[in-house]
Amino acid sequence: MLNRIKGATLFIDLKFVNGKEASSFQEFALLHGLLQSDDYIEQCLEEVLIYQTLYTLRLLFATLLAYCNPNNPLLLWQRFEHDIS
Repeated sequence: MLNRIKGATLFIDLKFVNGKEASSFQEFALLHGLLQSDDYIEQCLEEVLIYQTLYTLRLLFATLLAYCNPNNPLLLWQRFEHDIS
């Protein structure tokens, strides 16, 4: 990240985005577009909730975890736990 962000010389410089301190380097990378957010995964799951069976939802969730590498799998699980269980 030090090589990507202009003017950053120390890791502490990476914690600030537009004068606001990011809570983690992961959040910093998300704000600068260096990582994708999990929004597309959440949208995918929300769309299939309407018409898929529980088995299919579980299979899709496992596939998304295995192949899409979400940034925060625990948060994703907590968001859709009730629908998948």
